[in-house]
Amino acid sequence: MVAGTSTSSSSTPASANSTAPAGPAVDNRESPLLATTVTVTANSDDATSKDGRDHLQSENEGTQSKSSRSASPTVEDGVERDGNCDMIPQQQEQLGPSPLTPTSFRRRTHDFKLIPIPRKQQHDPRQDFHFTLKLNIVFGFVSTTTVANLYYCQPLLVDLANFFNTNYSTVSTIPTVTQAGYALGILFISPLGDLVRRRPLLLIVLSLCIALTIGVALSPNVVAFKVLSFFLGVVTVTPQILIPYAVDLAPPERRASVMAIVISGLLLGIIIARAVGGVIADVTGSWRNVYWVGVGLQSLAMLLLWWVLPDRPSKIEQAMHEAENAGTTDVGKAKPLTYWGILITMAKLAVTEPILIQGCLIGCAMQIIFSGFWVTLTFLLTDAPYHFSTLKIGLFGLIGALGVMTAPFVGRLIDRLVPWVGIFVALLILIVSQVVLAIGGGINIAAIIISCFFLDVGLQMCQVATVSKIYGIDPALRSRLNAVFVVAMFVGQVVGSAVGSKIFLTSGWRASAATAVGFGVFALLVLFARGPHCGRYTWFGWEGGASFTKKPRLVVQDEEKDVPIAGRSESQAQAHQDPEKIIGEGLEAQRTVVAVGDIHGDLPNLLAVLKMSGVVNENGEWSGMADYFVQTGDSLDRGDDTIKIYRYYENLRLQAQARGGDLRTHLGNHEIMNLLGDWRYVWPSEIDTFESVKARQALISTGWIGQAWRTNYSITTRLPLHPALGSINTDYEESSAGLFQDLSHAALSFCHGGLAPTYSKLTPYPRAINDIGNKLVARLQDRKVPPSPHPPHPYEGMPVGTTDDEQAAPFNSQELYGENGPLWYRGWALGEDHTVCGAVDDVLKETGVKRLVMGHTPDFEHIVSRCDGKIIIIDTGITHAYGGVLSAAKFTYSMWPSDVKGRWIVQDMVTAIYPDWEEVLVNEVDEIQADFL
Repeated sequence: MVAGTSTSSSSTPASANSTAPAGPAVDNRESPLLATTVTVTANSDDATSKDGRDHLQSENEGTQSKSSRSASPTVEDGVERDGNCDMIPQQQEQLGPSPLTPTSFRRRTHDFKLIPIPRKQQHDPRQDFHFTLKLNIVFGFVSTTTVANLYYCQPLLVDLANFFNTNYSTVSTIPTVTQAGYALGILFISPLGDLVRRRPLLLIVLSLCIALTIGVALSPNVVAFKVLSFFLGVVTVTPQILIPYAVDLAPPERRASVMAIVISGLLLGIIIARAVGGVIADVTGSWRNVYWVGVGLQSLAMLLLWWVLPDRPSKIEQAMHEAENAGTTDVGKAKPLTYWGILITMAKLAVTEPILIQGCLIGCAMQIIFSGFWVTLTFLLTDAPYHFSTLKIGLFGLIGALGVMTAPFVGRLIDRLVPWVGIFVALLILIVSQVVLAIGGGINIAAIIISCFFLDVGLQMCQVATVSKIYGIDPALRSRLNAVFVVAMFVGQVVGSAVGSKIFLTSGWRASAATAVGFGVFALLVLFARGPHCGRYTWFGWEGGASFTKKPRLVVQDEEKDVPIAGRSESQAQAHQDPEKIIGEGLEAQRTVVAVGDIHGDLPNLLAVLKMSGVVNENGEWSGMADYFVQTGDSLDRGDDTIKIYRYYENLRLQAQARGGDLRTHLGNHEIMNLLGDWRYVWPSEIDTFESVKARQALISTGWIGQAWRTNYSITTRLPLHPALGSINTDYEESSAGLFQDLSHAALSFCHGGLAPTYSKLTPYPRAINDIGNKLVARLQDRKVPPSPHPPHPYEGMPVGTTDDEQAAPFNSQELYGENGPLWYRGWALGEDHTVCGAVDDVLKETGVKRLVMGHTPDFEHIVSRCDGKIIIIDTGITHAYGGVLSAAKFTYSMWPSDVKGRWIVQDMVTAIYPDWEEVLVNEVDEIQADFL
């Protein structure tokens, strides 16, 4: 989809005199419910269900598959039984668990009820966790010592054949058997990281590794050696549990660096086991001593893990905690995950996730190149002109180790780049390494050394970047995503060994290297099939621009030190609560606002967006990193989490206000549609979460949800970016604008649809619009008998007594609920550039703002900026029902004094935040006159 264009949503205002939707033109390609809605409505007289649920089931039949989540009924016990649904919770106690003191997590003091957990590693939800370099190094060391189990046997095959008095053919299958066990462990053990706590899981797996290594060292015959090696391979999955765990623990800006160190530990273990295993056996005179050394190293790793590994809640416990924070009373239903469920999920992910499939193909090709190189290297070096001994060949593993040691540099580079770019650079390095080998591999040893070094650098970089991109799909699925990816790489190893050997033996080293180049080119083609910023469910194409860095930021000079104005650190967030501290640091004002578009009943995606934008921490609680969180309406319909979402808003609002922040929540067209009885986009499974149609009607009118809409929601918001302009929703008065000179329009406008230039009730802004909205909501909620849901019943339209300002009139489209009103207007999104940009300045001048921010019209690929950032459209269809890209818009306004008295430097940034990258949409730095400050 081209930047600057948007696509209309499927919902439109219903007309009281017609069964077909009226209003703006609709693109049926993005309207999964519209076609069936029209058909069903036309036959609504045939409905026989008392409350309409049977007919709603018919209406939505076949559309539920658009949502990847099943219904999760959660309803307050008092909704129907004792009539307590007509009160909005005003006290923290009434909201269930305290939003500031989580109760879902148990503090575990012992592993397996026997082994004490060091106090520093016990989980305390009141304290932030910091992923240290020490812990990162321990993760890398544990990966090294455990993965070596898979490769100790490779240099020992001759010794094993002689010791067990058997032929080479028998012992040659030992590496294959060990790797087969490893593949099974990846498939069936490593995904447990998404199901249980990782600390006890890792301690169990590592204990089994030690026990089985002892068994291998004591093997009396070759059969026992093979069997024990197979099971040792099964449990040698510690690195594949550690890698996603490290990513979960690390801060977002360091995840690639952290992952690079753990992966480098894994690669180092492979190299060391191959290079050192034979040396230990030769020096000590027994192959058993290799495994005894392995037992000692793994025992040390076990002790280190016990001492430094944090005990963090499982992902199920985190989901329960999030449900509790959201006000879900039936917490048990927040944990649907089972062992068989994670296996089934892996199978689905392997065929339904374009990012994962792309990564698996690239990973497979990468391992074909890597494995083919190392298998054929022995043949190349033992033949003319080199005739190297086995010891000299083994030393080439140390060259590979040098490549692995570049991990810190590789990780920091990937942290700064979009993963796609990192993969591209890595594949170029891999291809060049094989081109060098093809040109000079059989001529000069320098070519082989260069190829060996850059092969390992490229492999590590490619794996880190690819895994970074794959992990961005969904944090809750990281262990399963990792398992699928590693299996794909394992397939590449097998293919690379077989194909590389065959081609080398039949056609020579140049043909073998050329084949590796071919697989590198194939990987590049797969990479270019999907551009760097494609949406999660985009299979082919190039979209979202060509930004190659994750977090561009502008640094300006303060009098004493560099201040990163583009971002906001935790210390700055705390300083925001103390204006004197800010001024002391040279910043007169700084305000950060994060806005999210339509949610449509999808709490998991809402939480994912809030976490990735820094509004909440990993526990779903207010982080203090933003001053305001704004949601532009349409939080219900097309999903099942209505109760959870509105409860979560109220909990989060209390948390934000306790820390000096706030939530600004809005009513969209779907909220008003529900009050009007227009339930065309309500799913039957969502009604089940209220228990009945009657209970749902009560809760959104006289119940706590309805009361929240009256108390804490508005149609539009004017949000000043500087305290001098007054509090939120202070009316803009053009007559007083001169008092503030250049600062007068330092404010943002938020609403669901948009402020149309032809809307007659625009001023005084925002009071004129919100007053009309408040009257309309009160009129709809105060009816003694709510309208029967449409469908199956006819749409009743506006109630008697509704004023022209409130209702939609087919021949006068300027009312609040009309197609040109702030709930439905799409002109800013769908109009031609010359028309839109020619009209927006008048609206900005009239409302006293510098940007119009809205949702309603989704672009499933990116946040849309028009007219040099004067219009920002933030709806990207983040609900599972649409499958659009997860996104949030961050508005950062900073102001500090210049060298000239009375003049100030202002930096105003708008940043689009996505799961694995950020795009600066606006970056304006101006000097203004503000003598009144």
